[in-house]
Amino acid sequence: MKKSQLRRIIKEEILKEDELKQYGIKKLRGALTIEKIKKRCPWILKAKIKDADIGWTKDFLEWYDGTWISGTWKDGNFRNGIWKNGIWESGSFYGKIWENGTWKKGNFFGKTWKNGTWENGYWGAGTWENGTWKNGRWSTGIWKKGKWIKGQTADQNMGTSPNRGWHPISPADIQ
Repeated sequence: MKKSQLRRIIKEEILKEDELKQYGIKKLRGALTIEKIKKRCPWILKAKIKDADIGWTKDFLEWYDGTWISGTWKDGNFRNGIWKNGIWESGSFYGKIWENGTWKKGNFFGKTWKNGTWENGYWGAGTWENGTWKNGRWSTGIWKKGKWIKGQTADQNMGTSPNRGWHPISPADIQ
């Protein structure tokens, strides 16, 4: 390889790193590129994020780590990291902490929900510290405080079976 080719390759790599930093991305995994993000999930580039470690598996964006500061999450798996604020439209959350924002629908298996508004979806695990629960299915977890409007809870006698019974629960039931 000639020196001029090597210099061109190094320059291209530096430009790619600078573009990643501009969007708050620390690392791209697997076959994920900025071009693929622009085509398949441009919403991630509109969000305010920090030190994001992201990848792509099958048809899903995978968030492996970092901080989501604000913006709209459309779909994918949030594997680890901290959610500061924003709108969650769909997907699965396995992250450490949800600090604030609006949850439209999806699956929550995170560690801690600190505050925000839950509109609908499935709560699979975690500690609810505060916020407003408008509707959805609560399977298991710890409820510390917050406002429950309506929703369903699982029949724990049926284990984790997807066919288990779901029962409506009112605010009076959790007081």
